[in-house]
Amino acid sequence: LGNATGSIAGCVCPAHEYVSGRSAGVVACSECPVGARCSVSGECALQYAGFVCPDTGAAIVGTWTLTGTGVTLAGCPDGYEVRGEAGAEETQECRKCSAEDYILLDPSGGAHTVGACKECPKGFACNGNSAVAAMSGASWSNVGGQVSAQSCPTGHAVDGDTCTLCGAGTECTAGVCTACVPCAQGYYSAGGGTSCQPCPLNTYGASPALGSCAACTS
Repeated sequence: LGNATGSIAGCVCPAHEYVSGRSAGVVACSECPVGARCSVSGECALQYAGFVCPDTGAAIVGTWTLTGTGVTLAGCPDGYEVRGEAGAEETQECRKCSAEDYILLDPSGGAHTVGACKECPKGFACNGNSAVAAMSGASWSNVGGQVSAQSCPTGHAVDGDTCTLCGAGTECTAGVCTACVPCAQGYYSAGGGTSCQPCPLNTYGASPALGSCAACTS
């Protein structure tokens, strides 16, 4: 409840708490949010200038705002999702995405205020933060922090946030291909992103979308 040293301004809270308000000669102490605790000492960084932990010399992750009655986690940087239960300030934290996930800032700027880590799409190499590598020959966009495929290499179709490889009997040759199309009659494709080819000599294709041609018989 504070330790008076001659005035209310001199009152402090226990190490694991912070001053959430001062009013009418009373200091209010509240439990430190999970994401505002110093990693080594366990002290609440909200007690210190710039929210910098004295044990590590580093500031806690996220944009935190003291409201006069509590604290709000306003946002997190690239690679972290905002976590916390509604009405429970002590559960607030910026949680780092795993190596199999990603979360990106909206290109318009600002920190995350909502949103969870997203599963890494096919064709990407994710490491949790803004370093997201796409497959060679494809182009990608970041709209509102959501990564989506804009165009794919030959033999792949744009499928939401990823590029899908065309299967046997189909091809994708358009500049921006949104669906693999079946090979015409007399043509075949073995799959794996290959384009449709005419049936070889002494073979034939009696129907569309063939993965191989049949041998001619006498």
